[in-house]
Amino acid sequence: MTTLRINIEIPESPTRESGFPHSYTGIKNEIRDLVQHRIKMALLLCNGNKSAAAELLGLPSYQTLTNWMVKHGVEK
Repeated sequence: MTTLRINIEIPESPTRESGFPHSYTGIKNEIRDLVQHRIKMALLLCNGNKSAAAELLGLPSYQTLTNWMVKHGVEK
């Protein structure tokens, strides 16, 4: 058996009282960014076809995808 050891250095950064770095903007922004990224990637993979992108994302229709795009600030 081979053992792989990985050393990771985490740079110190100033934190707020909560323990999160000052640059942390909250879980809502994190979720928005993730949804935006997934929608953009699905549209890219489907050559802009909203019906195909919606199916890829597990959404019921292109209209639902369009609603998500508006809600999460993804440009058409």
